[in-house]
Amino acid sequence: MYLYCQVCLLWPRPGSKCSYDFVPSPPPGGARSGRSRTASGGARTSGAGGRRRAQEAPAGPTMDSICLADRMNPVITEPGAAPSLAAGGSNFSRPWAANNASRYCQWVRWRDTNQRPQDVLFSIRGSNTPCAALNGQTVVTVRGMEATCSAPNYFANGTVAGCQGNAGNVYNECLWKVKAPRPGGKDWTGCNVCVPNVTEPMPPTAPSTPSKFKPPPPRLRPPATPSHRVPGFPYCACPRRSSRNTPFALEYANSTRLPDMLDGSQRYSHCFTLQLQDCNPDAYCCPPNRMDLKKIEFSVGTQCRSAVKLVLLDGMSVPWSMTADTYQGQNVLTWKLPDLQLTQQAVGEKGALSLCMVLSAPCTSIEDFCMGPSCRHSIFNTPESCCPVSEAEITYEFEEVPERRRRRHLSASSSSTDLSHSSEGDLDTSTAGTAPSWSSRAWSVQRRRR
Repeated sequence: MYLYCQVCLLWPRPGSKCSYDFVPSPPPGGARSGRSRTASGGARTSGAGGRRRAQEAPAGPTMDSICLADRMNPVITEPGAAPSLAAGGSNFSRPWAANNASRYCQWVRWRDTNQRPQDVLFSIRGSNTPCAALNGQTVVTVRGMEATCSAPNYFANGTVAGCQGNAGNVYNECLWKVKAPRPGGKDWTGCNVCVPNVTEPMPPTAPSTPSKFKPPPPRLRPPATPSHRVPGFPYCACPRRSSRNTPFALEYANSTRLPDMLDGSQRYSHCFTLQLQDCNPDAYCCPPNRMDLKKIEFSVGTQCRSAVKLVLLDGMSVPWSMTADTYQGQNVLTWKLPDLQLTQQAVGEKGALSLCMVLSAPCTSIEDFCMGPSCRHSIFNTPESCCPVSEAEITYEFEEVPERRRRRHLSASSSSTDLSHSSEGDLDTSTAGTAPSWSSRAWSVQRRRR
C-alpha cells in the first residue's frame, strides 16, 4: 500500500513573508534597465519618491517554462498511478507567470514502511543564463524543505535531457530537486512554514486532453508460470537469503512500448523502483555497515540471453551481464547488474532510484523475461554474505499515453548507437542496438495496486 501526496510549486502570494519583493521593471524608451519594488497592493512604485507608474504592466515575475522532472526521470501524474518514464519532461508550460493560478503540481508516494523524504523534480527555465557553474549547484530551503538547483541531466550521447520538445540543445532548463518529507515521517516539520493559508479556493487543475488514439488490446497469451523456474536461486553459496529485515526494496513500476528497431523488432522499456524500507537494526542484513548494495541478480528465461539492449539506473547507463549455468541438471540463466556499489545513504538521499531495462526479441515482455507474473531477484552486499531474495510483482493494465511531441531518449537522430556491456562467467553478451527514442504514439503499461 502507498500514501500519495501532491507536491506543488507556486509563486508566493502578495503579502506573504516570502513574497517576491523585486521584479523586473521595463525601462522607459532608451533608459537603462532597472528593478522596482512592488507595493503590497500590487501597484508598482519607482525608487524615487514612490511615484506610481500606471503606464507599466502589472508587476509579477515570469519564468520562461516549467515541466515535470526531465526525460530521464519517471513522474507520478495522478494519485494511484505508478512512476512513469513516459511522463518525464511532460506537461510543458510556457511561460510560467506569477499569479494565484500558477500552481504547478505532481505526485509523490511512500510505501507503508518508508518514512524517508522523496525527491520531486522539476525543470525550470528562467532566463538565458546558465543554471550553475560546471558541476555546481545551489541549495535553498523552500517551506522547510531542501531544494537543489543544478544543471540539466545529459544523455549518454551528450545531448540535454530536459523537457519534452527539447531537441537536446537547450542547456538552461535547470533541474530543481525538492526533498519532500512524508507527513509525520523523517524531516517533517508541519505545515504553513512560509505561505499563508489560501483565502480563496485555488482553481482546479486543468484536465488532461484525451488522446485521439485508442490503446491496442493487450496481447492474450498464457504467461510463463513460476514452475518453469529452477529452485535454488541465486545459484551460488550465499548463506543469508531471507527477504525479512532487509533495507532495500525493488518494485515493478511500469512498461512503455518504444519505437521499433530498424529491423522492425519491437522494443519495450520496463522500469522498477529501488528504495529503502524499514528493517530491524538487530538483524544481520539490515545495518548500513553490513548491508550495502553491490549487485542485483534476476532469474530469467534461458531463451532471453540476447533480449537486453540497454539498462539505466537513475537515468545513467550501467553495465550488465548474463551467466548461463547448469544447476541440479537443469539449464539456468541469471541476468546480473554486477557493479552498482550503492550505500543505504546514497539510496536514501535520492528517495528512490529508477531502474529501467530495454528488452527486444525474443523476450520483449517482462513476464517472458522473468518467467512469470513476478520478477525473482536477489540483492547482494559487498562480501556476498547477504543476498535476500524477493519477488517484484508485475500487476498492470494497458493505458494510453496522451499524444505529445516526439521524444528523443538517447539520440537526436535515428542512427544506430553501439551499446556494450560487461560480461561475467562463461557467456559473452556484447551487443549493438539502436538508441531508444520516445514517440508521440508510444503506449504505456502502468502498474496498478490491486
